[in-house]
Amino acid sequence: MLIVDDEPGARTVLTYLLEACFPEAKLLGEAGSAIEGIKMIQKEKPNLVFLDISMPHADGFDLLESLPDRQFEVIFTTSHQEHAIRALREGAIDYLLKPIDKDELKQSIEKFKASRNTGSQVDFAALMASMQEPKTSY
Repeated sequence: MLIVDDEPGARTVLTYLLEACFPEAKLLGEAGSAIEGIKMIQKEKPNLVFLDISMPHADGFDLLESLPDRQFEVIFTTSHQEHAIRALREGAIDYLLKPIDKDELKQSIEKFKASRNTGSQVDFAALMASMQEPKTSY
């Protein structure tokens, strides 16, 4: 696994959550930019990347476009819900809104494990449902 996010605090929180929830997972490293992330992905060959979308100079989608033959899965970790449809088109396993909820992270990891075990495609309907904002009553 690899984390690519320009916010040091977000990387720290995600690292903590991953270590607490999935101590068996191997975190290969963290990158503070898309450019650094590309280099780390090419070097480390992770099977899963936690990827922020909005980063200076190049965003998470730029990173993915620069690696057209990617051999890893993606879970987006972002503060911006408006990118959800594009994330679906990029084949994301999941789309976690910051601040990341521990239970939602666990569900995302289970989706990743299931996709690796079965080789099946992402359940897009479930992904869309997980991105729905809670309805408020007026």
